[in-house]
Amino acid sequence: MVRFLPKYVDLNKYHNLDISAKIMKYSPHQNVLGTAEQIPYTDNSFDFVILSEVLEHVKDKTLALRECFRILRADQLLLCSTPRTGWLKSFWRSPFAVFMLFDRVMNKLGKKDRFYSVEGVKDEPSDEDWLRNELTNVGFTVLKQYRVDNHVPWRRNGESRLWRWFADKFVNPEKYGHCTIVICKKRSQGQQT
Repeated sequence: MVRFLPKYVDLNKYHNLDISAKIMKYSPHQNVLGTAEQIPYTDNSFDFVILSEVLEHVKDKTLALRECFRILRADQLLLCSTPRTGWLKSFWRSPFAVFMLFDRVMNKLGKKDRFYSVEGVKDEPSDEDWLRNELTNVGFTVLKQYRVDNHVPWRRNGESRLWRWFADKFVNPEKYGHCTIVICKKRSQGQQT
């Protein structure tokens, strides 16, 4: 995520929170071991929080959102991205279903998928409406919410070149996207939604 931040961001102030000490060895920034449900920082510590591809793995999503709210300063931003429920169903109802079926058959005939799941790690997408409402209930103002990502549903870590070409050319991620991104602002005390 760091390489996508604007150049004016002081990377000496960037903090990386992760539950895995093993993963942290890949980050040259300030690394803190912890969970999204119990962030080890004081209230109003940050100007910006990125919660990217985390929410689907936490035990208590609402608590994680509350923690993000707690550590943000008033009027500052949270960027949240997470897989959304219903995306596979919308793909199968789309005009791309035939192409997807062809790609899936070709996948079964070829090498095995390179999907790695970690035992004991939760992987639960969020409903887009629930997420928007929950962020509002926690105290955020949702500035923008949209869908992204048009990768093939059954090959998380190894989609075919054929699908990638097809998806990039024809599949609108804003309509069929696998993930939802929400940009929101922490409301000041007393500020209305």
